[in-house]
Amino acid sequence: MSIDNQQLASEVLLSIHVPKTGGTTLREVLIERFGKKLYLDYGYDTNIKNPSTDIQAIHTHNPFCVYDQLINPYVLTILREPLERAISHYYYWKNIPLTDDPSPHGDIYIKHFRDNSSDLETFLLSGEDWFVNIYTEHFLHPLKEPDDFWFVGFLDTFNEDIVDLQKLLGLKTKTMPILNKSEKPQKIISDKVKKEFYKLNQLDKDFYEMMLSERNRRKQSIGAWTTKSPFQGSANPLKTKLNRYIVKFFS
Repeated sequence: MSIDNQQLASEVLLSIHVPKTGGTTLREVLIERFGKKLYLDYGYDTNIKNPSTDIQAIHTHNPFCVYDQLINPYVLTILREPLERAISHYYYWKNIPLTDDPSPHGDIYIKHFRDNSSDLETFLLSGEDWFVNIYTEHFLHPLKEPDDFWFVGFLDTFNEDIVDLQKLLGLKTKTMPILNKSEKPQKIISDKVKKEFYKLNQLDKDFYEMMLSERNRRKQSIGAWTTKSPFQGSANPLKTKLNRYIVKFFS
């Protein structure tokens, strides 16, 4: 990724959108707050071309390591229970045309479905790259501790966490529907498959449980993941076509 530092605000929010974790709804919150000072980075080309000056936030399907040139960004993400996330991801890919996808690593999933008559259990236990430990070895690597993140929300507590985030961004609080939902699973996952899935994804399972425990501890002690925010200024109401375009991507 190549960004002229003169295009960055002094405080930059970096929102990592892991597939099927409510990131489409999160994007709407960020658009409301940052307007054209939000950059949506969803394609294979991670170079920011002719963005607004004074970029204040980036929302992306790319892994954190792509943005290693950013100096101490305020990292934001939403987490989902690993097995539930993987199941939702399967139904997303099962139900879209297998054409070229502009999303990062979309070609990996397209190839999987083209090469395999993939049922849900095959998908969950494939062991392919970008199918295993998607949090800890891909999207969020090398971040691994709660203090590495400015804000972490959870799909299981989405409404409550989105309200906390809106407060940190200086927005009027309101509940937000979860957009771009995949269909409910039509097949019961056996205990054997669940056990094998968690064995393959042990790092993500441990990470998720640790982060959820920390979220609950902080909610009890201070009422939110964090109470500190450099983004509580006036919201930017300008919503440009750049920010409103929708490409085919997983949420």
